[in-house]
Amino acid sequence: MRSLMVFLFSTLLLVGSVLDGRALTVALFPLADISSEYNGVDLKATNHFHELLEQEGVTLLDDLDVRRFMAQNRLRRSGCLDSFAARKMGRELHADLVLLVTLCESGGSETGRFGLLLTAFDTDTGELVWSTQESSSLFQETSLLAIGAPRDGIDLQFRIMEIVARRVALELPKLEPREVSERYPFKLADFQVSPEYVRGASPVECFLKLEALFELPEKVELLSDAGRVILIPGKVEGEYYGRWAAPVADGDYTVSLALSGSVPSNPVELQNLSHYKVINQPPELIIDLKQGHVVNDVTIFKEQLLISSRVRPTRPISRWRFTVVRPDGRVLVKDEQDGELPRDLIWRGCNSKRQHLPDGDYVLTLTIWDAANNRSQAVKKVSLQTECQPVEVKTVKKGDKNLVRLTTPESSSSLSLTWKLNLYSPEGEPLLERSGSALPVDIELSSDIKVDFLLFSIDVYDQIGNTFSLAENRLYMPEPGVQLARGEKWSEDF
Repeated sequence: MRSLMVFLFSTLLLVGSVLDGRALTVALFPLADISSEYNGVDLKATNHFHELLEQEGVTLLDDLDVRRFMAQNRLRRSGCLDSFAARKMGRELHADLVLLVTLCESGGSETGRFGLLLTAFDTDTGELVWSTQESSSLFQETSLLAIGAPRDGIDLQFRIMEIVARRVALELPKLEPREVSERYPFKLADFQVSPEYVRGASPVECFLKLEALFELPEKVELLSDAGRVILIPGKVEGEYYGRWAAPVADGDYTVSLALSGSVPSNPVELQNLSHYKVINQPPELIIDLKQGHVVNDVTIFKEQLLISSRVRPTRPISRWRFTVVRPDGRVLVKDEQDGELPRDLIWRGCNSKRQHLPDGDYVLTLTIWDAANNRSQAVKKVSLQTECQPVEVKTVKKGDKNLVRLTTPESSSSLSLTWKLNLYSPEGEPLLERSGSALPVDIELSSDIKVDFLLFSIDVYDQIGNTFSLAENRLYMPEPGVQLARGEKWSEDF
Protein backbone atom coordinates (compact mmCIF):
# COMPACT_ATOMS: atom_id res chain seq x y z
CA MET A 1 0.00 0.00 0.00
CA ARG A 2 2.83 2.37 0.88
CA SER A 3 4.64 1.69 -2.39
CA LEU A 4 1.40 2.47 -4.23
CA MET A 5 1.05 5.82 -2.43
CA VAL A 6 4.64 6.70 -3.25
CA PHE A 7 3.92 5.92 -6.88
CA LEU A 8 0.81 8.12 -6.87
CA PHE A 9 2.86 11.09 -5.68
CA SER A 10 5.87 10.50 -7.89
CA THR A 11 4.85 11.34 -11.44
CA LEU A 12 7.49 13.54 -13.11
CA LEU A 13 7.65 14.73 -16.69
CA LEU A 14 10.62 15.90 -18.67
CA VAL A 15 9.86 18.66 -21.15
CA GLY A 16 12.43 19.06 -23.93
CA SER A 17 13.17 22.54 -25.23
CA VAL A 18 16.20 24.69 -25.82
CA LEU A 19 17.70 27.27 -23.46
CA ASP A 20 21.10 28.74 -24.18
CA GLY A 21 21.91 25.77 -26.40
CA ARG A 22 20.96 23.07 -23.87
CA ALA A 23 17.85 21.02 -23.09
CA LEU A 24 15.36 22.46 -20.60
CA THR A 25 14.20 19.84 -18.14
CA VAL A 26 10.95 20.42 -16.25
CA ALA A 27 9.92 18.22 -13.33
CA LEU A 28 6.14 18.06 -13.06
CA PHE A 29 4.57 17.20 -9.72
CA PRO A 30 1.26 15.28 -9.52
CA LEU A 31 -1.72 17.61 -9.89
CA ALA A 32 -2.84 18.74 -6.45
CA ASP A 33 -6.63 18.86 -6.12
CA ILE A 34 -7.77 21.29 -3.42
CA SER A 35 -11.30 21.52 -4.80
CA SER A 36 -12.40 18.52 -2.71
CA GLU A 37 -9.88 18.24 0.15
CA TYR A 38 -6.80 19.91 1.56
CA ASN A 39 -4.28 17.34 0.37
CA GLY A 40 -6.02 15.75 -2.60
CA VAL A 41 -4.43 14.50 -5.83
CA ASP A 42 -6.19 13.98 -9.16
CA LEU A 43 -4.28 11.18 -10.88
CA LYS A 44 -6.66 11.02 -13.84
CA ALA A 45 -6.07 14.69 -14.60
CA THR A 46 -2.33 14.16 -14.03
CA ASN A 47 -2.22 11.40 -16.63
CA HIS A 48 -4.16 13.48 -19.15
CA PHE A 49 -1.93 16.51 -18.63
CA HIS A 50 1.06 14.20 -19.04
CA GLU A 51 -0.24 13.12 -22.45
CA LEU A 52 -0.85 16.70 -23.53
CA LEU A 53 2.67 17.74 -22.54
CA GLU A 54 4.09 14.74 -24.41
CA GLN A 55 2.41 16.05 -27.53
CA GLU A 56 4.37 19.29 -26.99
CA GLY A 57 7.66 17.36 -26.70
CA VAL A 58 7.62 15.85 -23.22
CA THR A 59 10.21 13.31 -22.05
CA LEU A 60 9.85 11.31 -18.81
CA LEU A 61 12.46 10.84 -16.15
CA ASP A 62 13.08 7.42 -14.70
CA ASP A 63 10.17 6.61 -12.35
CA LEU A 64 12.31 4.67 -9.89
CA ASP A 65 14.70 7.59 -9.42
CA VAL A 66 11.77 9.95 -8.89
CA ARG A 67 10.04 7.74 -6.35
CA ARG A 68 13.30 7.24 -4.48
CA PHE A 69 13.88 10.99 -4.29
CA MET A 70 10.36 11.78 -3.02
CA ALA A 71 10.45 9.00 -0.42
CA GLN A 72 13.87 9.98 0.90
CA ASN A 73 12.88 13.64 1.12
CA ARG A 74 9.37 13.03 2.52
CA LEU A 75 7.62 15.08 -0.17
CA ARG A 76 4.08 14.09 0.77
CA ARG A 77 2.23 17.06 -0.74
CA SER A 78 2.29 17.84 -4.43
CA GLY A 79 0.92 21.37 -4.14
CA CYS A 80 3.86 22.98 -2.34
CA LEU A 81 7.65 22.87 -2.39
CA ASP A 82 10.37 24.58 -0.37
CA SER A 83 13.40 26.14 -2.03
CA PHE A 84 15.86 23.60 -0.59
CA ALA A 85 13.88 20.66 -2.01
CA ALA A 86 13.71 22.41 -5.38
CA ARG A 87 17.47 22.94 -5.44
CA LYS A 88 18.12 19.40 -4.28
CA MET A 89 15.81 18.02 -6.96
CA GLY A 90 17.72 19.96 -9.57
CA ARG A 91 21.05 18.68 -8.33
CA GLU A 92 20.05 15.02 -7.99
CA LEU A 93 17.59 14.68 -10.90
CA HIS A 94 19.22 17.26 -13.22
CA ALA A 95 16.02 19.28 -13.61
CA ASP A 96 16.08 22.98 -14.54
CA LEU A 97 12.56 23.80 -13.38
CA VAL A 98 9.99 22.27 -11.07
CA LEU A 99 6.37 22.76 -12.16
CA LEU A 100 3.50 22.56 -9.65
CA VAL A 101 -0.10 22.34 -10.88
CA THR A 102 -3.07 22.87 -8.56
CA LEU A 103 -6.69 22.12 -9.46
CA CYS A 104 -8.49 24.98 -7.73
CA GLU A 105 -11.91 23.94 -9.02
CA SER A 106 -12.71 20.61 -10.60
CA GLY A 107 -16.46 20.20 -10.82
CA GLY A 108 -16.37 17.92 -13.86
CA SER A 109 -19.69 17.16 -15.48
CA GLU A 110 -21.64 18.03 -12.34
CA THR A 111 -20.92 21.76 -12.03
CA GLY A 112 -19.23 22.55 -15.34
CA ARG A 113 -16.41 24.55 -13.73
CA PHE A 114 -12.67 23.96 -13.93
CA GLY A 115 -9.59 25.96 -12.91
CA LEU A 116 -5.82 25.44 -12.83
CA LEU A 117 -2.99 27.31 -11.10
CA LEU A 118 0.58 26.63 -12.26
CA THR A 119 3.85 27.73 -10.62
CA ALA A 120 7.43 27.00 -11.65
CA PHE A 121 10.56 27.06 -9.45
CA ASP A 122 14.13 27.50 -10.62
CA THR A 123 16.27 24.65 -9.28
CA ASP A 124 19.46 26.73 -9.19
CA THR A 125 18.07 29.38 -6.85
CA GLY A 126 14.95 27.67 -5.48
CA GLU A 127 12.95 30.79 -6.37
CA LEU A 128 9.51 31.12 -7.93
CA VAL A 129 10.12 32.21 -11.54
CA TRP A 130 6.82 31.72 -13.38
CA SER A 131 3.12 31.44 -12.69
CA THR A 132 -0.12 31.32 -14.62
CA GLN A 133 -3.76 30.38 -14.14
CA GLU A 134 -6.69 29.44 -16.32
CA SER A 135 -10.32 28.81 -15.40
CA SER A 136 -13.74 28.81 -17.00
CA SER A 137 -17.23 27.32 -16.84
CA LEU A 138 -19.83 26.00 -19.23
CA PHE A 139 -21.83 29.20 -18.78
CA GLN A 140 -18.86 31.36 -19.80
CA GLU A 141 -18.06 29.18 -22.82
CA THR A 142 -21.59 29.17 -24.26
CA SER A 143 -21.78 31.11 -27.55
CA LEU A 144 -24.81 32.50 -29.33
CA LEU A 145 -25.33 29.45 -31.53
CA ALA A 146 -23.39 27.07 -29.24
CA ILE A 147 -20.87 26.63 -32.03
CA GLY A 148 -17.61 25.21 -30.66
CA ALA A 149 -18.88 25.28 -27.05
CA PRO A 150 -17.84 22.44 -24.70
CA ARG A 151 -20.35 19.63 -24.55
CA ASP A 152 -20.01 19.10 -20.79
CA GLY A 153 -17.71 19.68 -17.85
CA ILE A 154 -15.26 16.95 -18.86
CA ASP A 155 -14.91 18.48 -22.32
CA LEU A 156 -14.30 21.87 -20.68
CA GLN A 157 -11.56 20.37 -18.49
CA PHE A 158 -9.76 18.88 -21.51
CA ARG A 159 -9.88 22.20 -23.38
CA ILE A 160 -8.42 24.20 -20.48
CA MET A 161 -5.64 21.66 -19.99
CA GLU A 162 -4.80 21.86 -23.71
CA ILE A 163 -4.53 25.67 -23.46
CA VAL A 164 -2.29 25.45 -20.40
CA ALA A 165 -0.08 22.73 -21.91
CA ARG A 166 0.60 24.90 -24.97
CA ARG A 167 1.34 27.87 -22.69
CA VAL A 168 3.84 25.83 -20.65
CA ALA A 169 5.63 24.69 -23.81
CA LEU A 170 5.77 28.23 -25.20
CA GLU A 171 6.61 30.34 -22.13
CA LEU A 172 8.93 28.26 -19.95
CA PRO A 173 11.76 28.10 -22.53
CA LYS A 174 11.68 31.91 -22.76
CA LEU A 175 12.51 32.43 -19.08
CA GLU A 176 15.73 34.33 -18.56
CA PRO A 177 18.39 32.44 -16.57
CA ARG A 178 18.64 33.59 -12.96
CA GLU A 179 21.87 34.69 -11.34
CA VAL A 180 22.73 32.24 -8.60
CA SER A 181 23.38 34.11 -5.36
CA GLU A 182 25.73 32.80 -2.70
CA ARG A 183 23.04 31.02 -0.70
CA TYR A 184 24.00 28.69 2.05
CA PRO A 185 23.08 25.23 0.73
CA PHE A 186 21.70 23.86 4.00
CA LYS A 187 18.28 23.05 5.42
CA LEU A 188 17.42 22.84 9.13
CA ALA A 189 15.55 19.55 9.25
CA ASP A 190 15.27 19.67 13.05
CA PHE A 191 16.36 22.04 15.82
CA GLN A 192 15.53 21.53 19.50
CA VAL A 193 16.60 23.31 22.67
CA SER A 194 15.62 21.61 25.92
CA PRO A 195 14.41 22.03 28.50
CA GLU A 196 12.34 25.09 27.66
CA TYR A 197 12.25 26.07 31.35
CA VAL A 198 15.33 25.71 33.53
CA ARG A 199 16.84 27.00 36.77
CA GLY A 200 19.89 29.21 36.70
CA ALA A 201 23.22 27.43 36.05
CA SER A 202 21.39 24.19 35.13
CA PRO A 203 22.38 22.34 31.94
CA VAL A 204 20.67 23.13 28.62
CA GLU A 205 20.99 20.84 25.61
CA CYS A 206 20.64 21.35 21.88
CA PHE A 207 19.99 18.96 18.99
CA LEU A 208 20.43 20.01 15.36
CA LYS A 209 19.85 18.09 12.15
CA LEU A 210 21.09 19.58 8.86
CA GLU A 211 20.57 18.53 5.26
CA ALA A 212 23.12 19.75 2.72
CA LEU A 213 23.11 20.14 -1.04
CA PHE A 214 26.89 19.80 -1.24
CA GLU A 215 28.93 19.50 1.93
CA LEU A 216 27.97 19.94 5.56
CA PRO A 217 29.40 23.04 7.29
CA GLU A 218 32.87 22.78 8.72
CA LYS A 219 31.83 24.51 11.92
CA VAL A 220 28.47 24.87 13.67
CA GLU A 221 28.21 27.22 16.65
CA LEU A 222 25.31 28.03 18.91
CA LEU A 223 25.02 31.68 19.99
CA SER A 224 23.23 32.73 23.17
CA ASP A 225 23.70 34.94 26.20
CA ALA A 226 25.69 32.09 27.70
CA GLY A 227 28.30 32.63 24.95
CA ARG A 228 29.31 30.60 21.92
CA VAL A 229 29.00 26.83 22.07
CA ILE A 230 30.51 24.62 19.37
CA LEU A 231 28.11 21.82 18.43
CA ILE A 232 29.67 18.37 18.19
CA PRO A 233 28.80 16.14 15.19
CA GLY A 234 26.88 12.99 16.11
CA LYS A 235 27.18 9.46 14.80
CA VAL A 236 24.56 10.14 12.12
CA GLU A 237 25.71 12.46 9.35
CA GLY A 238 24.13 15.89 9.67
CA GLU A 239 23.29 15.58 13.38
CA TYR A 240 24.92 17.84 15.99
CA TYR A 241 24.72 18.06 19.76
CA GLY A 242 25.56 20.77 22.28
CA ARG A 243 25.39 21.34 26.03
CA TRP A 244 25.97 24.43 28.18
CA ALA A 245 25.08 25.98 31.53
CA ALA A 246 22.15 28.39 31.61
CA PRO A 247 22.71 31.95 32.88
CA VAL A 248 22.11 32.47 36.57
CA ALA A 249 19.69 35.40 36.25
CA ASP A 250 15.99 34.97 35.44
CA GLY A 251 15.04 35.79 31.88
CA ASP A 252 14.05 34.67 28.39
CA TYR A 253 17.16 33.79 26.38
CA THR A 254 17.23 33.42 22.58
CA VAL A 255 19.36 30.95 20.66
CA SER A 256 20.94 31.49 17.22
CA LEU A 257 23.21 29.47 14.93
CA ALA A 258 26.43 30.36 13.12
CA LEU A 259 27.36 28.13 10.17
CA SER A 260 30.69 28.39 8.39
CA GLY A 261 32.34 26.41 5.62
CA SER A 262 33.86 26.63 2.14
CA VAL A 263 30.45 27.39 0.54
CA PRO A 264 29.65 30.18 0.95
CA SER A 265 32.87 31.84 1.92
CA ASN A 266 31.32 34.11 4.56
CA PRO A 267 29.79 32.65 7.77
CA VAL A 268 26.01 32.76 7.99
CA GLU A 269 24.06 33.48 11.19
CA LEU A 270 20.50 32.23 11.64
CA GLN A 271 19.00 34.51 14.27
CA ASN A 272 16.47 33.70 17.02
CA LEU A 273 15.76 30.10 16.09
CA SER A 274 14.64 29.11 19.57
CA HIS A 275 14.65 30.23 23.20
CA TYR A 276 14.59 29.00 26.78
CA LYS A 277 13.55 30.58 30.06
CA VAL A 278 15.51 30.72 33.31
CA ILE A 279 13.19 30.68 36.35
CA ASN A 280 14.64 30.54 39.86
CA GLN A 281 11.63 31.49 41.97
CA PRO A 282 8.77 29.05 42.59
CA PRO A 283 5.28 30.22 41.70
CA GLU A 284 2.72 31.03 44.35
CA LEU A 285 0.27 28.18 44.91
CA ILE A 286 -3.16 29.16 46.21
CA ILE A 287 -5.81 26.60 47.12
CA ASP A 288 -9.43 27.25 48.10
CA LEU A 289 -11.58 24.67 49.88
CA LYS A 290 -15.24 24.66 48.95
CA GLN A 291 -18.30 22.78 50.29
CA GLY A 292 -17.09 23.28 53.85
CA HIS A 293 -17.23 25.87 56.65
CA VAL A 294 -14.12 27.65 57.96
CA VAL A 295 -13.75 28.15 61.70
CA ASN A 296 -10.43 29.45 63.06
CA ASP A 297 -8.51 28.48 59.86
CA VAL A 298 -9.95 24.95 59.97
CA THR A 299 -12.33 23.86 57.20
CA ILE A 300 -15.05 21.62 58.59
CA PHE A 301 -16.90 19.45 56.08
CA LYS A 302 -19.44 16.64 56.03
CA GLU A 303 -19.19 14.60 52.81
CA GLN A 304 -16.58 15.99 50.42
CA LEU A 305 -14.25 18.91 49.79
CA LEU A 306 -13.78 20.63 46.43
CA ILE A 307 -10.13 21.75 46.28
CA SER A 308 -9.58 24.54 43.73
CA SER A 309 -6.03 25.62 42.96
CA ARG A 310 -4.39 28.60 41.24
CA VAL A 311 -0.77 29.25 40.30
CA ARG A 312 0.62 32.80 40.15
CA PRO A 313 2.22 33.69 37.85
CA THR A 314 0.87 31.17 35.37
CA ARG A 315 3.52 28.76 34.12
CA PRO A 316 3.72 25.09 33.06
CA ILE A 317 3.60 22.50 35.86
CA SER A 318 5.64 19.33 35.42
CA ARG A 319 4.20 17.27 38.31
CA TRP A 320 2.08 17.55 41.46
CA ARG A 321 1.38 15.65 44.67
CA PHE A 322 -1.65 15.59 47.00
CA THR A 323 -1.45 14.13 50.52
CA VAL A 324 -3.75 13.76 53.51
CA VAL A 325 -2.15 13.10 56.89
CA ARG A 326 -3.31 12.82 60.48
CA PRO A 327 -1.97 15.29 63.04
CA ASP A 328 0.45 12.58 64.21
CA GLY A 329 2.00 12.45 60.72
CA ARG A 330 0.45 9.22 59.49
CA VAL A 331 -0.10 9.43 55.71
CA LEU A 332 -3.60 8.35 54.66
CA VAL A 333 -3.75 9.61 51.06
CA LYS A 334 -0.92 10.16 48.58
CA ASP A 335 -1.54 10.87 44.91
CA GLU A 336 1.40 11.99 42.74
CA GLN A 337 1.19 12.48 38.98
CA ASP A 338 3.15 14.04 36.14
CA GLY A 339 1.72 16.82 34.04
CA GLU A 340 -0.43 19.85 34.66
CA LEU A 341 -2.27 20.30 37.93
CA PRO A 342 -6.05 19.73 37.61
CA ARG A 343 -8.01 22.87 38.28
CA ASP A 344 -10.20 21.06 40.83
CA LEU A 345 -9.61 18.06 43.09
CA ILE A 346 -12.28 16.30 45.16
CA TRP A 347 -11.60 14.56 48.46
CA ARG A 348 -14.49 12.54 49.88
CA GLY A 349 -13.02 11.78 53.29
CA CYS A 350 -11.51 8.45 52.26
CA ASN A 351 -8.02 6.99 52.41
CA SER A 352 -6.07 5.67 49.43
CA LYS A 353 -8.01 2.39 49.64
CA ARG A 354 -11.32 4.29 49.33
CA GLN A 355 -12.22 3.48 52.93
CA HIS A 356 -14.16 6.12 54.83
CA LEU A 357 -12.10 7.79 57.55
CA PRO A 358 -13.43 8.48 61.05
CA ASP A 359 -14.44 11.95 62.08
CA GLY A 360 -11.49 14.04 63.17
CA ASP A 361 -8.81 16.51 62.17
CA TYR A 362 -6.60 16.07 59.08
CA VAL A 363 -4.01 18.06 57.15
CA LEU A 364 -4.21 18.47 53.35
CA THR A 365 -0.99 19.27 51.48
CA LEU A 366 -0.74 20.12 47.77
CA THR A 367 2.76 20.30 46.27
CA ILE A 368 3.68 21.31 42.72
CA TRP A 369 6.87 21.45 40.68
CA ASP A 370 7.02 23.85 37.75
CA ALA A 371 8.76 23.07 34.46
CA ALA A 372 12.04 24.41 35.91
CA ASN A 373 11.65 22.08 38.93
CA ASN A 374 10.89 24.88 41.37
CA ARG A 375 8.74 23.59 44.25
CA SER A 376 5.67 25.21 45.83
CA GLN A 377 3.41 23.92 48.57
CA ALA A 378 0.09 24.85 50.19
CA VAL A 379 -1.26 23.34 53.43
CA LYS A 380 -4.80 23.38 54.80
CA LYS A 381 -6.21 22.06 58.08
CA VAL A 382 -9.57 20.32 57.81
CA SER A 383 -11.98 18.50 60.10
CA LEU A 384 -14.32 15.73 59.00
CA GLN A 385 -17.64 15.76 60.87
CA THR A 386 -20.43 13.49 59.71
CA GLU A 387 -22.51 13.77 62.89
CA CYS A 388 -24.06 16.75 64.62
CA GLN A 389 -22.93 17.51 68.16
CA PRO A 390 -25.55 16.37 70.70
CA VAL A 391 -27.41 18.83 72.93
CA GLU A 392 -28.14 17.94 76.55
CA VAL A 393 -31.60 18.82 77.90
CA LYS A 394 -32.14 18.94 81.67
CA THR A 395 -34.09 20.81 84.34
CA VAL A 396 -32.60 22.87 87.14
CA LYS A 397 -33.97 24.80 90.10
CA LYS A 398 -32.92 28.40 90.43
CA GLY A 399 -34.51 30.01 93.42
CA ASP A 400 -38.23 29.42 93.13
CA LYS A 401 -38.04 29.02 89.32
CA ASN A 402 -37.92 25.86 87.30
CA LEU A 403 -35.61 26.08 84.26
CA VAL A 404 -34.92 23.91 81.24
CA ARG A 405 -31.21 24.11 80.39
CA LEU A 406 -29.73 23.28 76.96
CA THR A 407 -25.97 22.63 76.85
CA THR A 408 -23.35 20.99 74.66
CA PRO A 409 -20.38 18.87 75.81
CA GLU A 410 -17.17 20.71 76.60
CA SER A 411 -15.40 18.93 73.67
CA SER A 412 -18.10 19.91 71.20
CA SER A 413 -17.44 21.25 67.72
CA SER A 414 -16.92 24.92 67.06
CA LEU A 415 -19.72 24.88 64.50
CA SER A 416 -22.73 26.98 65.33
CA LEU A 417 -25.93 25.08 66.11
CA THR A 418 -29.57 25.93 65.47
CA TRP A 419 -32.10 24.23 67.74
CA LYS A 420 -35.85 23.90 68.25
CA LEU A 421 -37.37 22.65 71.52
CA ASN A 422 -40.97 21.56 72.14
CA LEU A 423 -42.41 20.74 75.60
CA TYR A 424 -45.62 18.77 76.15
CA SER A 425 -47.74 17.76 79.13
CA PRO A 426 -47.75 14.11 80.16
CA GLU A 427 -50.94 13.80 78.11
CA GLY A 428 -49.17 15.19 74.98
CA GLU A 429 -50.66 18.72 74.99
CA PRO A 430 -48.22 21.43 73.72
CA LEU A 431 -46.96 23.67 76.51
CA LEU A 432 -43.96 25.53 75.10
CA GLU A 433 -42.00 25.98 71.86
CA ARG A 434 -38.66 27.73 71.66
CA SER A 435 -35.91 28.01 69.00
CA GLY A 436 -32.55 29.70 68.78
CA SER A 437 -28.83 29.37 68.11
CA ALA A 438 -27.25 30.44 71.40
CA LEU A 439 -25.95 27.68 73.68
CA PRO A 440 -25.97 27.13 76.58
CA VAL A 441 -29.38 28.62 77.30
CA ASP A 442 -31.91 28.51 80.18
CA ILE A 443 -35.65 28.47 79.48
CA GLU A 444 -37.96 29.41 82.34
CA LEU A 445 -40.99 27.19 82.92
CA SER A 446 -44.34 28.59 83.95
CA SER A 447 -45.18 28.36 87.61
CA ASP A 448 -48.57 26.96 86.59
CA ILE A 449 -46.95 23.69 85.52
CA LYS A 450 -47.68 21.29 88.39
CA VAL A 451 -46.61 17.89 87.12
CA ASP A 452 -43.83 15.45 87.95
CA PHE A 453 -42.49 15.31 84.42
CA LEU A 454 -42.86 16.75 80.95
CA LEU A 455 -42.38 15.34 77.49
CA PHE A 456 -39.97 17.04 75.10
CA SER A 457 -38.57 16.79 71.57
CA ILE A 458 -35.59 18.68 70.17
CA ASP A 459 -34.10 19.09 66.68
CA VAL A 460 -30.58 20.45 66.20
CA TYR A 461 -28.84 21.49 62.92
CA ASP A 462 -25.21 22.51 62.42
CA GLN A 463 -23.74 24.72 59.67
CA ILE A 464 -22.70 21.89 57.34
CA GLY A 465 -26.02 20.02 57.33
CA ASN A 466 -25.65 17.46 60.13
CA THR A 467 -28.70 16.93 62.34
CA PHE A 468 -29.41 15.68 65.88
CA SER A 469 -32.89 14.83 67.19
CA LEU A 470 -34.56 13.52 70.36
CA ALA A 471 -38.25 12.70 70.56
CA GLU A 472 -40.70 11.25 73.13
CA ASN A 473 -38.37 11.87 76.05
CA ARG A 474 -39.34 12.50 79.68
CA LEU A 475 -38.04 15.54 81.43
CA TYR A 476 -38.59 15.25 85.21
CA MET A 477 -39.33 18.37 87.17
CA PRO A 478 -36.64 19.21 89.73
CA GLU A 479 -37.15 18.94 93.46
CA PRO A 480 -36.17 21.99 95.48
CA GLY A 481 -32.41 22.44 95.36
CA VAL A 482 -31.90 19.33 93.18
CA GLN A 483 -30.53 19.38 89.57
CA LEU A 484 -31.75 16.55 87.36
CA ALA A 485 -30.11 15.13 84.26
CA ARG A 486 -31.73 14.75 80.87
CA GLY A 487 -34.91 12.64 81.00
CA GLU A 488 -35.13 9.07 79.86
CA LYS A 489 -36.95 7.79 76.79
CA TRP A 490 -40.44 6.33 77.06
CA SER A 491 -39.28 2.95 75.86
CA GLU A 492 -36.99 2.54 78.87
CA ASP A 493 -39.98 2.70 81.27
CA PHE A 494 -41.65 -0.41 79.92
